[in-house]
Amino acid sequence: MHKNFAFNHSQIAQTELHKIQKEQLNQECLSVIQECSTRWNSTFYMLERVIRIQDSLCLYACKHNISQLSPEEWLQLKKIVTILQPFEEVTRNMVTITPVSHQ
Repeated sequence: MHKNFAFNHSQIAQTELHKIQKEQLNQECLSVIQECSTRWNSTFYMLERVIRIQDSLCLYACKHNISQLSPEEWLQLKKIVTILQPFEEVTRNMVTITPVSHQ
């Protein structure tokens, strides 16, 4: 997984990933989302995006001889996202309805 984070620091890798998405897979160009250690939901968004762009990440990894996640690992990520989804929804809803208190 951590090898995917290189996309956030390399414009060349990001451009190549977008090219794979657009030209080989006929998909919209989506980037890998950076995780933020102080916001748990950023991990959720990152995993959700990685799953969404799995095919393009796999093609990129094959081209550059980068080790990939196994089918079982991909399945585990999907299960994690499914488990976290309700928590993300509650968190998002709380942010929109909870007024900020100024003292």
